[in-house]
Amino acid sequence: MSLLREPLGLEDDQLAGRSLFFIGVGYRGKAGGRPSRGFVDSVPLMAPEDTHVAEYRWRLTQLGRRHIAAYLNVYRQLCPRVNTTGLDVRASDIP
Repeated sequence: MSLLREPLGLEDDQLAGRSLFFIGVGYRGKAGGRPSRGFVDSVPLMAPEDTHVAEYRWRLTQLGRRHIAAYLNVYRQLCPRVNTTGLDVRASDIP
């Protein structure tokens, strides 16, 4: 069994425009607005020897991984030039 290492994630400024309001964790628009989907979360990346937070990175949440597994074929049809190598995971295989 091979274990995959968690990717570093996207740098904090790599989510463009309003995208984090739609896919991030904990965002809510005006009163009564729909909450964000919770597919990515900003997590701290610690400096060597865990002395302090070096930066924050956007990483997929468990819900985000399930969403990708369930809708990967749809995304491949919509964005055929985007490399999705390594994302072929069944939703049922994600804890």
